[in-house]
Formats: sequence, C-alpha cells, structure tokens
Amino acid sequence: MKYSLKLIRGTGRFFLAFLGILTLGFYFLNVFYCESLRNHDYISCNIYFRMSGNEDSALSDRQWQEILDLFQDNMDQIEDVAYITLAMNDGTRDDTDSPEEEDPEEARKHLITSRYFFQGAKNAFSEKIYRNHEKIVGTYWDMPQMDIHSIPFRTRKWDAERNEIPITTAVHYHLPIDSISFSCGNLSGERFQSITSSLKKIIKNYQDCNIDSVNQVIALEDGKRTLFFFIVAMAVINMTAIYHYMIRKEKRMAAILRMCGCSDRKMHGIFLGEILLLYGISFAMAASLYCGTYRFLYRWGIVSLHQFPGFHYIGSAGLICGIVLTVLFFATTWSVIHHTVADLYTEGSD
Repeated sequence: MKYSLKLIRGTGRFFLAFLGILTLGFYFLNVFYCESLRNHDYISCNIYFRMSGNEDSALSDRQWQEILDLFQDNMDQIEDVAYITLAMNDGTRDDTDSPEEEDPEEARKHLITSRYFFQGAKNAFSEKIYRNHEKIVGTYWDMPQMDIHSIPFRTRKWDAERNEIPITTAVHYHLPIDSISFSCGNLSGERFQSITSSLKKIIKNYQDCNIDSVNQVIALEDGKRTLFFFIVAMAVINMTAIYHYMIRKEKRMAAILRMCGCSDRKMHGIFLGEILLLYGISFAMAASLYCGTYRFLYRWGIVSLHQFPGFHYIGSAGLICGIVLTVLFFATTWSVIHHTVADLYTEGSD
C-alpha cells in the first residue's frame, strides 16, 4: 500500500484532477441510478377487480385480514400512497331506467365507496369507528338516515360529492361489492407482480382482473436499466482513457521499482492498491455529496420522490461501478507492467 501511495503522490495534480472527475462522475451516476430503479410518480400501480355485485361478492373477515397482512408485509417496499377502494351501491337503485334517462345526480346518491389507506394519507374515519364496525356514512346530501341493503346507517355531512362508509363495516355486514381496486403507490415491477398474484389468491370470487400496468412498470424499469448500463459504459471508457494517461506518467517510477527487484505480482498489487484507493475515496465522496444534496435535488425537480431512496441503492451502484472500473483499470495497467525496464524508463522520461 505504501508503494501505491508513492505512485499516487508522484502523479501530483493529475491525481487530484482525476479524483475530482471520478467523484463528479460517481455523483451523477448515483443520482441517475437511484432514480432509475424507482418508479416515478406518473406510474400508477393499480390493480382492479370487477365483482358480481351480489351476495357472493362480499369480502369476508378472513379475506380482509389477509389483505391487511399482505400490505403490512410489503410496506417497506412501497413508496408513496397505498390504499384499497370498494365500490358498491345501496341496493335501492331502480335498474329499470336506461343510462341515457338516468339523472347523474340521482345516480351518485346510490353509489357507495369504502376507501382505506395503508400508508401515505389519513383515513376518513377514526380507528375507533373502524374497530367497532359502526354503521355510519359520510355523505354530501342532506339525509338523516341512509339504508344500505336494508341496513340503516346514520349520516355525517361532508363536502365530497360521494357516500363513504368504513371498510370494516362493509366487510362485517357482508355488503355486496361491485369492484375492488388497489393503488400500490410506487414499487418495483417484480414486487407488483408478487402482490397481484397474492391478491388473486385472496379474492377468489372476482369476475375480471385488470393488471395491465404491471407490464408497463417492468418495461420501463428494463429500459432504465439498459440506459444506465450504457451511460456507465461510456463513463468508464472516458475514465479509463484518463487513467491510462496517468499510468503513462508513472512509467518512470514503475521502471525504478522493477530495477529494485519488484516482481510482476507485486506490481499488480501496487497498481490494484492505487485503483482501490482512487475508487474508494472518490465513491465515498460522491455518495456523501449525494446524501447531502438530495433535498435540493428534490426541490429543483431532479428527483421525483421526497423520500431518500435508501443506502441499498447506493450500495448496489457502488458494487457495479467498482467491479467494472477495477477490471478495466487493471487491464489498463497490464501493458505497463509487462513492458521491459528500458522501455518503461525511456517512455517515463519522455
């Protein structure tokens, strides 16, 4: 290691310049890599189940508990808002009118929703109401009481033009459901497929399931990874060229070491130590800079989510860059090590 430090010291300003270039390169690669492996806000990971709307379509207490457990187990993989929405009607709607003749305002009075946020937002009702399965409906219209499938519900006035009941009440009283939709926030395509597969096993009585956005998510992530590796390849080529120039400046020192009896194996060790020092210092500085400036990157609109991506993203970026750079830089030093002493000394003097 001390000979590696001597070689670095011999390059002087070239070392500092190259260290600065590596640090900036790794900084921008961290920004791009960490952002590319996460879904952006405009990708909506939704799962939609169409139900029959009859008694067989109701969710059981066991199904609801399994859904809660599923999202609880995956919460650390989900970014942004995640929630479930049940859509149903009150059971008093007159189906004799055609859609053209039906008054939209009157139709909305018969529609009921139940939305429950797993994370990212506050639920419409208190935990006590959910826990006690209270028969309460939040409504925009002035009604002292509302019957939902012949069950009387007391009303609570609010500003949204819809009717909403606690989801635990809908489950407890086995109310027929027209559709169930899940918004899974931002997560990887692989995780999204896993959640979808689990939900299909839990909700067995659905008529149709729409999960088209799974393919969209996976295709976008594959495209981002391809673009990332292309950028890494171009950056590594440029960095290797600069490093090769630095190596040429070190040929005289390499010649002296060879004259003093340094073997090829030890020379490889010296250059490897130099590579690891360069890489370790520059990537640590780049990662620290990325962590320190992340909130400004979000404020300037460069990254999409305010939540810091986590150090596992930075670690995987560091592993990939480290392996690629070490292999290519080490290949660059091969020509220097296997020159004759006379050639090394002559080229170093030039």
